[in-house]
Amino acid sequence: MLRYIIILIKINKFNSNIVKKKLISLLMSDLKDLTKQHKKVEVQIEKITKLRLNDRTSGSWADLRALKKEKLKLKEKISRIKKS
Repeated sequence: MLRYIIILIKINKFNSNIVKKKLISLLMSDLKDLTKQHKKVEVQIEKITKLRLNDRTSGSWADLRALKKEKLKLKEKISRIKKS
């Protein structure tokens, strides 16, 4: 987030299209990375959910809950980037 602030300061100083394009490309690359992480977490959640059909221990429940929290945080970051 700090690099975005620095770039925004540069945009205000120079107001060039090149800097604006650079900021957009950084945002898009971060967005792409976050969506990849989100998909990986979704796959892990699906695997653990299938395992939990037979294994109803508290450990598997805790793992599933932690992954769902991580997925929610990633989703919030993605939506914040999309809004900006």
